[in-house]
Amino acid sequence: MIPAAALAYPGDAQWYADVSKSIASGLFESGKYHLYCQAFAPEPPGGKDWHFEVSKAIATELADSSAWRLSTPYLRDLSANSQNWNLLLLQAKVDLQQGHIQEAGEVIERALVQYPDNPRILIMAGNIASDSGDDEKAIGYYQKAATIQPKNPAIYLGLGRIYIGARNWQQAIGNYEKYLEFGEPSSEVLVRLSMAYENTGNLQKAERCLLQNLEVHPNRVIALMPLERFYLRQNMADKASETARERQKYQKQTDGDPRNLRALAPSSK
Repeated sequence: MIPAAALAYPGDAQWYADVSKSIASGLFESGKYHLYCQAFAPEPPGGKDWHFEVSKAIATELADSSAWRLSTPYLRDLSANSQNWNLLLLQAKVDLQQGHIQEAGEVIERALVQYPDNPRILIMAGNIASDSGDDEKAIGYYQKAATIQPKNPAIYLGLGRIYIGARNWQQAIGNYEKYLEFGEPSSEVLVRLSMAYENTGNLQKAERCLLQNLEVHPNRVIALMPLERFYLRQNMADKASETARERQKYQKQTDGDPRNLRALAPSSK
């Protein structure tokens, strides 16, 4: 909340707003999210002094923070008073994170009516359809997004997840390779791409993906596990033993803490 001393200062409205923002910013950065909401907007969403732009600012900040759950009442109130696609997208994202798939679907359907060719909305619609088990509908959304924004890696991440779940290895490979062409390599993609290559018999590429995963995963101990298991499945006893010894070495250096310290990983340079 704003200190009494600040309230007593004979400043103008802009000064008061600046003080409020400064205090709110400090509270947000220190992780005091409930106090941040009170300092920035003492009036709750929907109240008589409710202000659209203030609530929008709060919702946007909270939705991308560890306190994203607190953004829900702001986003719902905002989306009821606006057709802004960013707000609708944020509400769908937060609903989906909370497991409210039906609510997320309803919000994104509203957004699609207004913005049927917006690739970010189409991708979110694909994510929601996939989470609800409607893979065919999800693929349709992703494919439409790809015709509009073919270099967006999120499209191929969504498609890859669907095809890996369906054990359609060739389609999974094609989409994950496209993801790597346009996006930053991630552990999820590299490990799943390795699985797809292994299941098609391309063991060289399967191993290559797992070796690359060692460079991108923040936890060296965990990153070595799928590589070790891969060597065991291929009856490569010497490589499996060597990988196990390396994993155990890093495990000891972190005192058994599975959270690896990236500094322990050998440099890729």
